[in-house]
Amino acid sequence: MLEVTEKCNLNCIYCFFSKGDGFDKRRHSQYSMSEFIAYKAIDYYFNKYINAIKKVPSENRYKVVEQNYPMLQWWGGEPFLAFDLIVKTKSYFESLDWEAHGISKKDIVYGLTSNLTILNDDILNFIVQNNVKLRVSLDGDEESNDKNRVFPDGTGSFSTTMKNLNIIIAKYPDYAKNSVGIQSVLSDNIDVFSAQRFIEKYFNLNTPSHKLITCSFNSQRKNNVFLSDWDFLKESVEDIVFQFRNTLRKIADKPFDEIKKLLRYNKNLYIELKKIILIKDLLVLDYPKGNRCISGMFSCPLAAETIFVSANGNFHCCAKSDYSIPFGHIKTGINITRLKNIYSSYHAEIERHCKSCWAIRFCKICPALVCWNGTFKLPNEQECNNIRKIVEVNLIKHFILSTEFEILYRQVSEIQQIKTF
Repeated sequence: MLEVTEKCNLNCIYCFFSKGDGFDKRRHSQYSMSEFIAYKAIDYYFNKYINAIKKVPSENRYKVVEQNYPMLQWWGGEPFLAFDLIVKTKSYFESLDWEAHGISKKDIVYGLTSNLTILNDDILNFIVQNNVKLRVSLDGDEESNDKNRVFPDGTGSFSTTMKNLNIIIAKYPDYAKNSVGIQSVLSDNIDVFSAQRFIEKYFNLNTPSHKLITCSFNSQRKNNVFLSDWDFLKESVEDIVFQFRNTLRKIADKPFDEIKKLLRYNKNLYIELKKIILIKDLLVLDYPKGNRCISGMFSCPLAAETIFVSANGNFHCCAKSDYSIPFGHIKTGINITRLKNIYSSYHAEIERHCKSCWAIRFCKICPALVCWNGTFKLPNEQECNNIRKIVEVNLIKHFILSTEFEILYRQVSEIQQIKTF
């Protein structure tokens, strides 16, 4: 993931790069990534990927590529402000000798997150022709969105973003419904349920006539506050479980092909069921070994699954980081000692505060989300209570699905193994 520019044409109220809000290592600026840094980062990624896949017999490499395809993502600021560099890095990425290792250029996936206030024919043709997985930042209806997502003069961005989204939908409906999604922020100053209803209704999400592929919600990040999804839920655990069981009853008796068709367009339900099924990998049903210590990962593998390269060439765990814990640079590679120290200090905090929590195996408070200016600050007790409520709900859902709807459980398990689903 390349941060092609720190420039942004918006000044969102909740954005930690706009406000600061405890983020001392990064601000919106006029600084953009150089071609040298971009190409050097791509070379580093290519070599890491190829060295890994060489360990797999050539006849089996396609299986690895299906599950771990080469991917180049662009990040900002607003990445389309550096569109020239996006085009150049895409060309350079494809110029590398992937084919020599059994990897087709068709296997490469491109992704980009944008506020979509910038769109012209060149950009539109580029994202469509290259099937770029586009995530558009939009926080609901005009009133909700424009409370936070504003230009520097305070003008709301809703009308511009919607105009450009509708251009994509009108000109390239197939691309929109298969590769374009909404990314919203659960902000504490808007009615998130109203915002969600607007997005789902306007774009016909989770219906056969969906105009976009899906909408995902991310919790707002505030200094010394960890907002979880539960902060925005109005229903009780009992109400949520009741609704879930009713949903399963409606689809459980459908033929398998109909269930597959339903989950292809109802992405929210598909993602929810997939997440619930994957809980089985976290369950320990016998007496756990090493019960006096914590054994396990609480994040994706740092420096392995994703490498986020900031505009100045530093390596970070991902785009959610506050940039205060870099673990390398494109000129020198990964600093293993630094990486070990990050893991050690992060897990030391977990060992100190979390080892008696029953939900520890299911907690996904990753280092990027709890790092503030080089130190790790775990959620407070109330925030942890909210996280435990989410875990409780998901565990109940897992047992309902796996015991009361066993056939559906097996069917969805089969579907979620399909990488291209």
